[in-house]
Amino acid sequence: MNGEFFGGFTWAVPIAFSDAVTACRFEEGDILYDSQKAYSGEWGKAVKHIRHSLQVHSPSRGGTAAANVSGSVFGKNWDAEVTFNLRDVAGDEPVRLIQITQGKLFTALWRGDLSVFDSDLNPELPLRLKEVSKMLKQVIPVADSLSDGKPTFIMARDGANSLSKLKHMKVSAILRSHFKAKPNALTPQEAGLYAWERIAPTIDIVFYVTESGSHSKIHDALKAQLYVPAENAKKDMFRLSAHGLLTDG
Repeated sequence: MNGEFFGGFTWAVPIAFSDAVTACRFEEGDILYDSQKAYSGEWGKAVKHIRHSLQVHSPSRGGTAAANVSGSVFGKNWDAEVTFNLRDVAGDEPVRLIQITQGKLFTALWRGDLSVFDSDLNPELPLRLKEVSKMLKQVIPVADSLSDGKPTFIMARDGANSLSKLKHMKVSAILRSHFKAKPNALTPQEAGLYAWERIAPTIDIVFYVTESGSHSKIHDALKAQLYVPAENAKKDMFRLSAHGLLTDG
């Protein structure tokens, strides 16, 4: 991400569309362009950089737009219907009224290949945060190259999901203040994940390289920040692996 747009999409998808991206639900009135130039400067100059734009007509607004949307909601919406106008700004093609699945629209914005609109098959769901978090052992070689032998906490982050971002803020705060950790955010490909091309475009991998502290102290500090035991809990249910991977460097 560059602060205004999600870097993993081929089209220009502003951060303001976080709820739509997280829920895989684009709604009535949403307008998207295939160039970031559309959002800055004079329109007369910006339009020269735009090939396609689209405006969504349905579904109506007010559906699933919560920040705490689950992967199951994303999957359900993936197969839901969306209708929009596709405009060929740079050419002479007539405006097309397209009725397809949200998953096809998401994939076109992600991959930049509009042929998906005419395909009979719905694209495969991208790998989401929960799935990517289970793959973090694959990035240990990159963590070792960054850490110089120092303990490193590794987390997958979804830049469209407010809960994921909040968790990272908490982790960053505790690791910075207690262990002088320096975060390194890499794309799934840069991090060395094998199936990086299938991972949702809003996900990156953050390596918190600590400057001090033992494995056990870092573990306990993270537990204090992340673990909220259930009321009347008789057993410690905290698992650091549910949040990320701590290496010894």
